[in-house]
Amino acid sequence: KKDVMKNNTSKKDRALQGLKQNFNDYSLLFIVLFLLAFGLVLLYSTTSYRALIDYEDSGYYLKRQLAFTAGGLVLMGLITVIPYRFWRFLSIPAFLVAIGLILLTLREDPVNGARRWLHFGSKISFQPSEAAKVAIIIFTAFLIEIIGRRRLQTIWGFLLPMVPAVIIAILLWKLTNNLSSALIILAIAFGMIFVACPDYKRFVALAVAGVVGCIAGVTYIVRMADPAKMGFRSDRVLVWLDPQSYAGDTGYQTLQAL
Repeated sequence: KKDVMKNNTSKKDRALQGLKQNFNDYSLLFIVLFLLAFGLVLLYSTTSYRALIDYEDSGYYLKRQLAFTAGGLVLMGLITVIPYRFWRFLSIPAFLVAIGLILLTLREDPVNGARRWLHFGSKISFQPSEAAKVAIIIFTAFLIEIIGRRRLQTIWGFLLPMVPAVIIAILLWKLTNNLSSALIILAIAFGMIFVACPDYKRFVALAVAGVVGCIAGVTYIVRMADPAKMGFRSDRVLVWLDPQSYAGDTGYQTLQAL
């Protein structure tokens, strides 16, 4: 009987191991595909008229984005084949490369007060912020693994994985004038720590504080700030709240998407 039980147990273990090795999170894949499709619809609805005027093809920008989307999906499929432990060895180099790319933007000429793009020749360009997002995902996961779930519940265990994200965010904000990407970087790190940490009380308190801060900021911009002294970020908030008042200028794209 003992031998039979051992054999049954070993079979179960092998079956579970096989499931772990072949597990695919199809719900996550569905979310990614849904967001891609939704974004493509918004892109077409926003750019079709302008594309028809400029290129005599209402689907010009849609077709171009579809090509990039297809390439991204192929790359995503290739990455899923790579063992996840491989990315652990790339975590520190990826973080350093991201910082280096951001520093390289200092050699670029500012456009509308910002240096968000790196240009290589006349046709190749990209935003270092996109590379920084990937790097911060890999590096934050590396730090979370080192710290462990138990120590994540301490204040220092929570703050340590946020330090690289804060460094990247400050560089993006101050050197490239890209506050939106800086906030996304912070949100990525915060979200990863939230998923890894079993204690949610701290995150609820921080989320409430963040919502209150956003409401206070919007209220200040709308009711108390001087429009003549506000920057373009404050103007975007006003456009978001009332795009009809800016239909011929900064609110045009928002209204086209709606």
